[in-house]
Amino acid sequence: MNTPFSEIPIHFTQPLTKQEAMEGQSAVFCCQISKVRSNVSWTKDGEQISSGDEHFEMGWKDLTHTLCVPRVTLQDVASYTMIVDHISSSAQLVVYGEDTFIILHNLLIYFDLKY
Repeated sequence: MNTPFSEIPIHFTQPLTKQEAMEGQSAVFCCQISKVRSNVSWTKDGEQISSGDEHFEMGWKDLTHTLCVPRVTLQDVASYTMIVDHISSSAQLVVYGEDTFIILHNLLIYFDLKY
């Protein structure tokens, strides 16, 4: 039953967006939620990212939460998700290297970026 004092559910005011980076550069996922929460979690292709994982840097200030990959590698290509309470936001990380492979709808595409 809703009352005049019912709490408005948390929601994303700025969802995650697709990130693209060259191999060795940094990539930063950033999103904003409607209420202050420190109990968020991040996943990479559905696997939880540990707060002690030195490959990633997690942070938050006020309503904005970030996940940084300081030096991306081709192994970082994945779907990243931030989960808070019962909602989530996801986005892809695309990494370009000297030789880049992209898998799109089960079709392997090769780009030779040396030229």
